[in-house]
Amino acid sequence: MAVASMTGAGIARGETEFGQIEVLVRSVNGRGLTTKVRTFGEWDGWDREVERVLRARFVRGSFHLTLRRQEATDAQPSVDQLIDQDRFGEVAAQLAALAREHGVADPSFSDVVRFPGVLGGAADGGAGGGAAEEVRDTKMPEAIRTIVDQAFDLLSADRDREGSATCKDMLDFVTGLESERQAVDARRPEMIEEHRERLLQRIESFLEERGQQVEDDVLVREVALFADKTDTAEELQRLGEHLAELRRVLQSDGAVGRRLEFLLQECLREVNTIGSKSSDTDIARRVVEMKTGLDRLKEQAANLE
Repeated sequence: MAVASMTGAGIARGETEFGQIEVLVRSVNGRGLTTKVRTFGEWDGWDREVERVLRARFVRGSFHLTLRRQEATDAQPSVDQLIDQDRFGEVAAQLAALAREHGVADPSFSDVVRFPGVLGGAADGGAGGGAAEEVRDTKMPEAIRTIVDQAFDLLSADRDREGSATCKDMLDFVTGLESERQAVDARRPEMIEEHRERLLQRIESFLEERGQQVEDDVLVREVALFADKTDTAEELQRLGEHLAELRRVLQSDGAVGRRLEFLLQECLREVNTIGSKSSDTDIARRVVEMKTGLDRLKEQAANLE
């Protein structure tokens, strides 16, 4: 199983005993796994089964699935298709009788159609009346389950494609961060030597005015203190280890998003410490580049499962 993005979509259609069925599922980023399954009319009882299948296949993301019947024609449904006229007349008569009995206004058209069974199958996406109750009491038919699985397959493929592209892009950023880390590491001894030279010049200039000479042990002590204060060897080593682990995780399989988030936090911690310990302009510039790269990696990691 490859590293998957949390963003994708899948749509599948097929012929079943209930007619042409369409299943549309899409997913976006999420801290955990959340689902919203929408079925229609007589299929309301199938949402729990669809959600069980979904949770068995995915780990993270916010999912929205719609299961509906496709109309065989683009023509608008007639009134006979929309309304069960026998049921309408029965409800209207009963409501009118109650209104007269209690001295209230006669029921309106909208009052009548609100009652269960008045609107036919075309109004709620399925067959009306007794057929609806019959379907609610049955398990999801195998034909529809197959279409749901096909939609999930397409969603998985879409998420895998995007996840693969994201990982490739992230690996390029990791390579860039490693290059910056190596440049900072190489700059460290140069920075110390430059500090020694500047310190020596300032001390010599100061003592020359007073006819004195620089004591070597004083200079050595001052340079040693500077080197200790600005030493980032441990931070650079840990940063290198974190970057190597980032590369390994990005080349692995399965759900990696949370692991990447943790590693990127650790990388940022080391980079911030390196920046705070150094006043060198070249290192400061590279620290900014590394922080920018880590921000970009954080944004991309948020897309991965």
